Amino acid sequence: MKYTLKVCRYPAYIFKQSKAAAKLRYAVPILTFPLGAGGEAFACYEALAALGSGTAYRAAVAQIVLNLAGFAAAYPGLVKRGLAAISPPKKKRVAGVVFPITDKSTGERSTTVTGKEIWSALALALGDSTLRDDISREKDWRHGYPKHVRAIAAATLRAPPALAVAATQAALDALHSRLEFVRDGRATSLATVDQQFPLFAVIT
Repeated sequence: MKYTLKVCRYPAYIFKQSKAAAKLRYAVPILTFPLGAGGEAFACYEALAALGSGTAYRAAVAQIVLNLAGFAAAYPGLVKRGLAAISPPKKKRVAGVVFPITDKSTGERSTTVTGKEIWSALALALGDSTLRDDISREKDWRHGYPKHVRAIAAATLRAPPALAVAATQAALDALHSRLEFVRDGRATSLATVDQQFPLFAVIT
């Protein structure tokens, strides 16, 4: 069983771009893992009567427990990976106004990254570089953003009216330059959407 698993695993290391090799690597253990772990546990169970009550007996019992516990802990994740390799989930089709891709390697569109950039642009437009740096350094934006928004509001109220208006416009410009409009696989920023998609006007 061990060698069967190795034979099915190594092609994935040799042919790293092969989808078939990846499927083989992750799908085969769905069958071999329960057979191997279960077979070892059953063999130990069958041997208990002949082992008496000494060290070998205790080692066999420990092996049975270890195999069953390891199987219960590892098998669900192993099945999940195997099924995902056999039938990868289809990528969701993106359309309309969306956040930009912030990680090209994964295609992730992080609302946190983009949101922090827009708020930072507003803080900088207000002339508060310290507040901008605080926003950029915030590691728990999901729970930590309220204090920064309150600080932005306070800074805006302290600013001269003309500066407050200009800073707000700078934030809107930052938003328009980052958010995207996607249709039929084509994407453009909201700042230029009227040029790329003249039939779809965006009113803000």
